[in-house]
Amino acid sequence: MRKDLRSMRRKDREITDPKAIEEILQKAQILRIALSLADQPYLVPVCFAYQLGHLYFHSAIVGMKMDYLQQNPRVCFEAELETKIVAKGTPCEWEMHYASVIGFGTSHLIKDMEEKKNVLNLISRHYGAPSIEFTDQEAGTVSIVRIDIDQMTGKQCPNN
Repeated sequence: MRKDLRSMRRKDREITDPKAIEEILQKAQILRIALSLADQPYLVPVCFAYQLGHLYFHSAIVGMKMDYLQQNPRVCFEAELETKIVAKGTPCEWEMHYASVIGFGTSHLIKDMEEKKNVLNLISRHYGAPSIEFTDQEAGTVSIVRIDIDQMTGKQCPNN
């Protein structure tokens, strides 16, 4: 098990309820994945789904994202909800209201065709689409990545 990487300065804004953290992941529209290879960071937004301690996303079969993941499967991820700037006084007094999740995990390429089709449906349903029957050909045109979450933490501002 990795050392606990959480070090939130503002404990009054930390979300400690796992169900509240999962709710953010269930509602968020974009997941940002941070990757690193040979001291070169890469951050990419993806369409995704969350289920039972795992994040899933699809990708082109080839490209920078897959190159990075194949050589270094460790990732950091972030998602947020309800972002709103509250302008009051000078810009130094403005506030940003939001709820967010940041976490760490290990990525794995899913190769089983039935599992790929199930994950494509999971991602589709995350965005409100009905379940459909993906063909082997459709599932074969994309990479499906599962992130096994090691740890994650939530933060909200203001603390409600």
